[in-house]
Amino acid sequence: MCKDNIKKEYASNKDIISHYFASFFLYGIALIFICFNPWCIDILKNSFNIPLKLYFIIFYILYIVLAPFYFFIKRPVSIINSKNVVVINYFKRIIFKQSDYMPDKQELQGISFYFLRLFFIPLSAGMALTFLNMLMNVYNDYNLLYLDIVANTSKYASIKQSLIIAAFRNCAFSLLLFGFYFISAVLYFISYIFYSDVKNTDTTPLGIVSCLCCYIPFKNIVDKFIIPYPERIKEFSTGSPDGFFTWIFYIIAFVAIITCFCGLFSLMLKSSNLTNRGTITRFPFNIIRHPIYSGRIALWWIFIISIIVTIPENTLFSAHLSKISGAIMYGIFYTIIYTLRAISEERNLLTNDEYKQYCTHTKYKFIPYLW
Repeated sequence: MCKDNIKKEYASNKDIISHYFASFFLYGIALIFICFNPWCIDILKNSFNIPLKLYFIIFYILYIVLAPFYFFIKRPVSIINSKNVVVINYFKRIIFKQSDYMPDKQELQGISFYFLRLFFIPLSAGMALTFLNMLMNVYNDYNLLYLDIVANTSKYASIKQSLIIAAFRNCAFSLLLFGFYFISAVLYFISYIFYSDVKNTDTTPLGIVSCLCCYIPFKNIVDKFIIPYPERIKEFSTGSPDGFFTWIFYIIAFVAIITCFCGLFSLMLKSSNLTNRGTITRFPFNIIRHPIYSGRIALWWIFIISIIVTIPENTLFSAHLSKISGAIMYGIFYTIIYTLRAISEERNLLTNDEYKQYCTHTKYKFIPYLW
């Protein structure tokens, strides 16, 4: 077929103007929410003293000024069926016509994606800086330990070499762990601001509830009844640092976190929550369908087992038993939550024939040949 006969589709002037003004209004509401909502103000606090609210304001102003030039020059097809226009039309209908209050499928998708952005953009920005701070603290500890060993070799002469190796191992694992959470937060942030090729969002109660349970402020409610995250890390590093089982725990933990990293880099900007990411067949998705969830669940249970088998010195058995029960509750709860997330995610993805075909080749969700 001759290339000249191929019909190209471009956004019309009406599409561009409608999308621009809808975005101007909706992003303005989002900016007000981010700047004045107490939850957003709290989540955007960071130890770097970076004024994130100011950057959101600058980004909004740049969008208002530069977006028309981009839209009229590029005329992207993606804005022809703009989700923002759909949302504005829905609110116009219920405000002015005061009828048809229930949104249709397309309107529900647009509203859901807008509120997902409203929730995850400030959350992921705050999370990214929090985990970056943790990364820097661990890296500084790593450097201080290394410099101290080099400068005071005689001081460490009586310490077994395996203990020094274990100290570096602990630092390396913490760097990987916080690095994974930092990169995840950055990708969430970028995907919700710039990535527009979202097929649909999960609007089911199961998908929304199971996802939100994993993020603050909802996660804070869960943590009131179980062992909070920093204490699990602390417990994991106690006991014999160069013992056989400690090394076994860390080896499994390293495999789990590397699995999470591989899954994250396979998804990249498609890693945003509650959205249809499409079919990914790259490693490790060609082995199991939910490698990141699988890696996280494995990490939690390694932490839990390490708590069960390790009784810190000068600790009453009853107090240790309380920690064990709290840790097991945590593991069971979040294993169930991430299983429900996988079920909800697959219900959303199975609307695509391509994903159905993928499931016939990749049969296992979490553990190869088992589950």
